[in-house]
Amino acid sequence: MDKKENIFHKETSILESVKQEIAKGDLSNEEIKNSYQKLSDHYEKLLKETKILTAVSDRLHNKLNDANNQLTSQADEIGEINEELKVNNKVLQETVDMLMKAKVGQRASSIVLLIAILLFVVSEVYIEPIIEQNTESEYIGLLLKGMIALLLKPIDILVERFLMKRAIKGVSAKA
Repeated sequence: MDKKENIFHKETSILESVKQEIAKGDLSNEEIKNSYQKLSDHYEKLLKETKILTAVSDRLHNKLNDANNQLTSQADEIGEINEELKVNNKVLQETVDMLMKAKVGQRASSIVLLIAILLFVVSEVYIEPIIEQNTESEYIGLLLKGMIALLLKPIDILVERFLMKRAIKGVSAKA
């Protein structure tokens, strides 16, 4: 508060001086005129300074409003960009998931194909001769091969699930 008093010290001093002169009461017209002129001059100076301060304040206020509007606009743009990024991240995640499923599906199919080949080789080399020796029907061997063929899809599903779980654990471990 002491600082504020120092800012207006000159004006306060002039006002007090004029009040003291008026309080005397026995002033001549010339003294009243001089006090009035002194007060009028200082008032004119103070009014000019006030106009300047008001103009500067208005300019600063306008600049502050412009800066605030610009910040608001930029915040809106950032919000829009953020929403776009969220959408793009979702699309990217879906694409990554589809690629992982495709890769796992391809591996699973390769493994199932290898299992199928092994089962048919085992069937031809080991099981088929035993069946031919113990039975006279040719259809039992075909039936066995048909059962192996029907088991390939469930085996494919199991292998794909196993590989998918392993892939998800691998991704989770990296994150």
